[in-house]
Amino acid sequence: MALAMEVGQVNTGWMRNMPFMPYNCWDYFGGTYSQSGWNCVCLAPSWDNSGNVQPYGGTDNPKSFLTDYGDKLGAVYERFHDKDIRKQNYVYNETTGNYQGIFLKGAIKANYGKGAALKADADRDGQDLVYVDQVGTFLNLGRNLETVMSPRWGETNSGVRLVRYPVYPESAGIDFQNIDEVEFRLSEVVYTLAECKMRAGDTEGAKELVYRVKTRYFTDKSALEQPGPGFTSFDMDWMLSEWGLEFLGEGRRRRTDLRRFDKFTQRAMVVLCRATTTV
Repeated sequence: MALAMEVGQVNTGWMRNMPFMPYNCWDYFGGTYSQSGWNCVCLAPSWDNSGNVQPYGGTDNPKSFLTDYGDKLGAVYERFHDKDIRKQNYVYNETTGNYQGIFLKGAIKANYGKGAALKADADRDGQDLVYVDQVGTFLNLGRNLETVMSPRWGETNSGVRLVRYPVYPESAGIDFQNIDEVEFRLSEVVYTLAECKMRAGDTEGAKELVYRVKTRYFTDKSALEQPGPGFTSFDMDWMLSEWGLEFLGEGRRRRTDLRRFDKFTQRAMVVLCRATTTV
């Protein structure tokens, strides 16, 4: 089920992608849309800020929330399996009309990573834009860097960015603001049944249903035989994590499943966080 969107009528393009994007995002995507990026929202980080600060942001040899801290639902980017085709930077192929990846991480360059380096603004004005999977004030502007910081203190380069809905270049003739807003899809039905089976003690049944959805993301199916990064067994924590990964950045779902699992108020459950630049 989806809600129809149309530029000039009702559109949610700004809500889907703009909060994640830098002000000069169209140099990356090849579009000339009127909406500009906000650069204020990122994924909850996978790493803390221990180690030596790098010139572009982040630190070397930081500790992972996935393993060192043992967060069951934190470390969003690292929670995705390395063989999952979603775990790569977003690129649109004009020849095939398809796209791959749902993230922006590392050095961000024009024309889907093939052009000149994009420049940051605010606290890193004029420096190369390099998104790190950490959140902090690495320049010590306004607030000294802490090992684990509140997301409100993240600087311009803090955090992996999410491209959940496709963004098309102008040459494709598809305005991303016309893309319908998905409210309910078949995967949600499958995951709901999987959760029911898990609660009833049918772990294998739940695993099989989740596998049916996730298999499209893997060319190497053997990767699905294990519960994935951060887990040693297929349990309720794994089931909740799978909800978060499959529906990352999709509307209001996360609030309801966190309540069902009685995890809504636990800090490790945060999926998205605010990264406000310091000046």
